Amino acid sequence: VPMARATAPADGIVIAGPLTLIQGDVPVVKEAFIARIAINMEGYTITLDGVDYPCWGFAVILLNWAALKEKAGIDEMFKKEGLEYRLTRTDIKTDPDTGLPYESVATIAESTNSEKVLGPKESPKNSVSVDLDTTNNIWQMRVGYPDGFAAPWLKGLTALVVILSVAISLLLMTILVAKKDMKVLLYKMMPPMVVKKLRRGETVVQKYDLATIFFSDIVGFTKMSGEMSPLDVMDMLNDMYSKFDDLVLKHKVYKVETIGDAYIVIGGGPDNCLGRIGAEKVALFALDAMEVCESLTAKNGARVCIRAGLATGPVVAGVVGKTMPKFTLFGDTVNFASRMESTSIKMKIQCSDMTYRMLTDAEGHEFDLEKRIGDDGLAGVHAKGKGQVSTWWINGATQRKGNGFIKVIENVGKVPEVASYEPQASRDSLDAMEIADRSNEGSDEHERRKSITFEDEKSPMLE
Repeated sequence: VPMARATAPADGIVIAGPLTLIQGDVPVVKEAFIARIAINMEGYTITLDGVDYPCWGFAVILLNWAALKEKAGIDEMFKKEGLEYRLTRTDIKTDPDTGLPYESVATIAESTNSEKVLGPKESPKNSVSVDLDTTNNIWQMRVGYPDGFAAPWLKGLTALVVILSVAISLLLMTILVAKKDMKVLLYKMMPPMVVKKLRRGETVVQKYDLATIFFSDIVGFTKMSGEMSPLDVMDMLNDMYSKFDDLVLKHKVYKVETIGDAYIVIGGGPDNCLGRIGAEKVALFALDAMEVCESLTAKNGARVCIRAGLATGPVVAGVVGKTMPKFTLFGDTVNFASRMESTSIKMKIQCSDMTYRMLTDAEGHEFDLEKRIGDDGLAGVHAKGKGQVSTWWINGATQRKGNGFIKVIENVGKVPEVASYEPQASRDSLDAMEIADRSNEGSDEHERRKSITFEDEKSPMLE
């Protein structure tokens, strides 16, 4: 009767279900759809609820919905794809009490875990729906993934990207640290300005007008190395040179190189400064180097003693060679500093006359300078290629208190830019000092300079 009430007034097919069909208290069909349509014929009527309908009867179709789903394999199909689904039917019905229409939604098919993804909050994020128009109602199929529409491998890929990002960051950081270490090491081997020029492919030639060179070697090194193993010799040199390297940083001079037991330092270049300042730095370095050697002994118990020499004058520096390029110094001043070292004596610092003049003008320290007098009563030493030259011992230094130095002119002792030592260069330095004297005539500084004499005035060095 209920279905007749719904079918007789309708103009088309009326579908009901899924319903459970029972025969003799036994359910014969668990899920069935029943489709009915009224057969209208003149002369025939059906009265329902006091209303006559021109209907002879009804055409009925019975559909076993459970068997149809099983044969279609709809559950297996969605399960294989990892999908959850729900199929609903929406009917527009009339409330018998109010006479107003309302929607009645019934679930006619769904997967086992459809509630995980098809709730009212989750549906827009992880599912889509399609409306299927039927005769007198609306069927809606909603399908979705429990984890949303992201690919199943997305989580693994995200983790992989994070791991790779961290690995690349660590690798990049390692490269940057290694590059920084290489740069620091390179700057220890050559001055930064020289390295920059080499990177630009430029030829490196630098001129220092008035630089002071320090040479030192170990007294009796040949005999000492013959009595020690090569490893012990290396340990001794490394110990001494490491301490000298600390002094290089302390006094802000530049270490040029080490050749065997020889240690070479320059002041007044590559970081240019006034001649007297460079000489002061190198002299203080030499004094500290002597102090280091006072407490230095070899593994065989022998005391390590050095002799040192300083010379001041024009120097040319540059990089030689393409394979293992080397920053080195050229000029007569370099040779003269080597002569000052070779003619010095154990644990003494010998300097040239030009270095002596620079040290007497030192601003920060007052140096204890002693003229060298040989056993023959002559001043200085005989230097190869120069003859008898006046030299001085540097015995110590005392720091000046207050402003005890009178500045004369900023370029005192500055000589022309020349690649090698020229006799006229020294004479030009003296001329510059004489100009300073005339500008300060009558002052204490003028009187002090007048008292300076040069024992080697007629030596081959200045002829």
